[in-house]
Amino acid sequence: MTPPSGADHADDPRRLREQVDEARAQLGDTVAELAAKADVKAMAHRKTAETREQAHYAAAVAAERGRENRGPLLAAGAVAAAVAVWLLGKRYGKW
Repeated sequence: MTPPSGADHADDPRRLREQVDEARAQLGDTVAELAAKADVKAMAHRKTAETREQAHYAAAVAAERGRENRGPLLAAGAVAAAVAVWLLGKRYGKW
């Protein structure tokens, strides 16, 4: 039996080079992904930036809601002030 001839043959040097190049590219991608996962400092910076962005968004939403609903906010503030005055008066013997 004679081996088949042509570009699709497994022993063809061009085909082998293509397979090696493809394997190298895949290995390079894998190494880059592993290096990114191992870079703890960069991950911490990314997480900090994400958390900061979420906090800014939450603050903006809370501020907007506060502007829309000032009545309950003012009432809660008044109650808190009254409780603080009462506690201070009780502590220092005014009541």
